[in-house]
Amino acid sequence: MGDENENSCDKFDDVKPDKMFTLKKWNAVAMWSWDVECDTCAICRVQVMGE
Repeated sequence: MGDENENSCDKFDDVKPDKMFTLKKWNAVAMWSWDVECDTCAICRVQVMGE
């Protein structure tokens, strides 16, 4: 009774499809920005972005 209705996904755990591709190398990319009212660096007093 309990064995029949356990988890239907358990039947298919042994079946694994072949991989379409293998990831050999990857590079992470990050982007950032700032939102400040003053455009002068507080440490070196240089303008952050010159126009």
